[in-house]
Amino acid sequence: MIPKQINNQNGATLIIVLMTVVLIMIFATTIMSSILTTAKQNDIIQTDYQATHIAEMGAYFIRQEMIAYIKENDIDLEDQDYFDSMEVYLNNQIDEVEVDPEDSSIFFELEDGIDVTIDESTANITATVIGYSRDYQRDLQLSLSIESGEMPPEDWDEESEEPPPPPEAPDQEYEEEQNWSGDDCTTDSDQSFYFKDGATISCDNMETGDFYVDNQFSMQNNSSLTINGVGVFQGIDVSNLSTVTIYGDAYIDTQLTSGNNPNSEFLACGHSRFSQGIDYQGSFAVRGYSIVDGPAYFKNNNGLIRLGNDTEFKDGLTLDNADLHAGGHLTIMHNETIDAISYLNGIGGNILIAGDLTIINGNGVEETNPPSNAVNYNYEEPDFPECEGVELGEFDPDVSLDDGQY
Repeated sequence: MIPKQINNQNGATLIIVLMTVVLIMIFATTIMSSILTTAKQNDIIQTDYQATHIAEMGAYFIRQEMIAYIKENDIDLEDQDYFDSMEVYLNNQIDEVEVDPEDSSIFFELEDGIDVTIDESTANITATVIGYSRDYQRDLQLSLSIESGEMPPEDWDEESEEPPPPPEAPDQEYEEEQNWSGDDCTTDSDQSFYFKDGATISCDNMETGDFYVDNQFSMQNNSSLTINGVGVFQGIDVSNLSTVTIYGDAYIDTQLTSGNNPNSEFLACGHSRFSQGIDYQGSFAVRGYSIVDGPAYFKNNNGLIRLGNDTEFKDGLTLDNADLHAGGHLTIMHNETIDAISYLNGIGGNILIAGDLTIINGNGVEETNPPSNAVNYNYEEPDFPECEGVELGEFDPDVSLDDGQY
C-alpha cells in the first residue's frame, strides 16, 4: 500500500505544479501584454510629444528667418511680390534644416505657404507649421505680425516731449557763452558739441556731429551750420542768408525765428519738435514727422514750406504770402471755434497735400479734407534731394509670434 500512496502523492504534486505553471503563464502573458501595451502607449505619447516640440521649434525658426529676410530686404508692405519672395526664402531655409541627422522621419515643414493681410503699418501673417516624428504629426497654426519699422506719429509725439540730454562726456564742451567767427569755426563733422550758455556764430561752413545748446543760439548773416546728427536747441535764430542743416532729428525748445529775413534756410532730414512754435521767413523743410506745439507763422517764404511726413500744428497755422507742401497727413488744431472752410480760404497761401488735412476746432469737432480753393488735395509728395542717403530715425522691423494653436 505504501508505494501506491507515494504514486498518488506524486501525481497530486505534479498536478499542482502544472496548475501553478499554467497560472504563472497566464499571469505572465497578461503582465507582458500590459507591459507591451504601456510601452507602446509611452512610445506613442513620446513620439506625439516629439512631433509637438518639432512643430514649436519650426514656429520659432520661421520667426527668426522672417527677421533675417527683412534685415536683408527692405520691407515693402504694399508689394505682394515681397511676401511671395519671403515664402520662397522660408521654404528654402526649412529644407536646409536637419532636426535629427540619424532619423529623416523627424522634421518640420511650412504647409501651404503664408497668408498676408495688411493693416496700416503692420503685416498680419497666418501659416501652419507641421512637426513630424516617425508616423506622427502635429499641426500648429501660427499668427504672426510684422511691424514695418516706421515710427508711428504718436510714438514721435511721446518720444519728443523731452529732448535727449547731452552726452556725459561730449567731445567739445563750453561752460561760457561762445562767439565764434573765422578761425574759431570748426569742421569736426563727427564730434559732439555742447554749449552750456548759448553761442553766436558767424561761420562760412561750420560742421559738427551731435549738437546741444542751452540758452540762445544765433546764426549771423551769411553763416552756415551743418549738423551730422541730432540738433537740440533751447532757442535758435537764423539770420539773413544763413542756413541750418540737421541730418538727424531736431528738438527746439523755444520759438524758431528768422527775424525779418526771407533769405534764411532751415532743413531737418529727421523728425522735428518745435515746443514753442515757429515764426519764420525763408526756406523751411522737415523730411520726417513735425510737431509744432506753439503758434506757427510762415511769411514770404522762398520756395515751398516742405513737410515730408505727418505734421501736427497744435496751436494753429498762419501763412502770409507763403505756400506749404505736405507729403503726409496734416493736422491743424485751434483753441477757438472756427469755420474750417472760411479759415482755409483766408489762410494766406496755398496748401498742397498728399495725405489728409484735418482741422480740429476748440470744441473738439474735427473736419477732414474740407473743400477750399486754397488746398490742392491728392498732390505728390515733396522731394528732399538734400537728404539723399540719410536714414530717418526708425524702429528696427519686428516680427511677433502672436499666437499658436493646435
